[in-house]
Amino acid sequence: MGNYFEAINRLPAQLHSWAQTRWARWTGDKEAVAEATYWSLKDLQGSLAASTQPTSTAIQQAFDDAALTARDPRFIGRETALETLVLALSEWREGRACMVSIQGPQGVGISSLLAQVTTLIHDHEVLISERFCQRLRNTTDVLDLFARTLGLSETPASVPELIEILQQTEPRIILLDDAHLLAFRVMGTRTAVRTFGSILVASQPRHLWILGFRRHAWRRLNYLYQAERYFTHTIELDYFSADELKAVISQRFEHARIEIDWSDQHWSRLHQYSRGKPDLAFHYSRLLASENPAEDDRPEVLRPIDLSFLKSLDMEDLFSLAELAVHGSLHCAEHQQIFHETPDGSLMRLEHLCNRGLVERFIPICGETTPRYRITPILSGQIAEHLYKVNYLY
Repeated sequence: MGNYFEAINRLPAQLHSWAQTRWARWTGDKEAVAEATYWSLKDLQGSLAASTQPTSTAIQQAFDDAALTARDPRFIGRETALETLVLALSEWREGRACMVSIQGPQGVGISSLLAQVTTLIHDHEVLISERFCQRLRNTTDVLDLFARTLGLSETPASVPELIEILQQTEPRIILLDDAHLLAFRVMGTRTAVRTFGSILVASQPRHLWILGFRRHAWRRLNYLYQAERYFTHTIELDYFSADELKAVISQRFEHARIEIDWSDQHWSRLHQYSRGKPDLAFHYSRLLASENPAEDDRPEVLRPIDLSFLKSLDMEDLFSLAELAVHGSLHCAEHQQIFHETPDGSLMRLEHLCNRGLVERFIPICGETTPRYRITPILSGQIAEHLYKVNYLY
């Protein structure tokens, strides 16, 4: 039945595409033919798997979408964000209490920006880089996180003891990535978030905290806790503009020592279909680089993704996607808690979304063995946009 309704929902787009194609063939307009075609989600995933095989080709190295390390020549732009970080560091060195939040949509480059802080500090300054590995459910989780961050041999017995340790520790610049894991929409977690915040504020005059959040989690934390008022500087990253994207892609081709000569129309379409989202733009670029260089072949790569079937999703699917968007990722057990679902019910829902290609299963990099679920990264921007339009995100 689901396939039937999906087919019905796709009819208008298919009819429009068919009409465009017929008109283009009658008029001989090749550009309109390219405009009328779409990437199916299955074909897109197949091309993504094929183009990201673990080989060492120059293209794959240049367009690897993993977070960039400090001084990586592929990191360009973000001048305003870097200026804000320089300002915060300057104020902190003068003895002023500072705290910085960096937030933006998934895949925008928060981790890459955090890594560049290394290039901004002085030789004598101490920098610590840590990331959230799990959600903070209680005070013990909070104390464990700070003990790991500070490299303590034992976890402090209480919050006052931890604050005392922080006050006696030499001043440090402390980066905390994946802070969107602070958000958890279940009863009983507010105490942990407030405890975490109180420790940051109490140690703020001595240490400079710089935290990276996913946008939708940051907005929920602001709604629930007015988090923004405790940060002296807020950096809001967004996907690249057309000019920024052209500069980033050109630099990566230059890094791979590959010359390109794309028309303005190609650059325009690349930005239009990727919406400036780096990982999706990189995928289009990888495909373009592997295509026959003949001009007529390139438009077959530069076409939009067909996500019209999102309109056929039921309410439970949409709410699950919304919670994944806000939380960044969820264990099956966390999904179960949020929706008061049975273990089998949550597993079935999440696996159903995996089968549709909207969600993927992954093992976090922090050493966990239990898989998490997240919105398929390359689709996260378009799915979030759809959820916002249909009033499921907020």
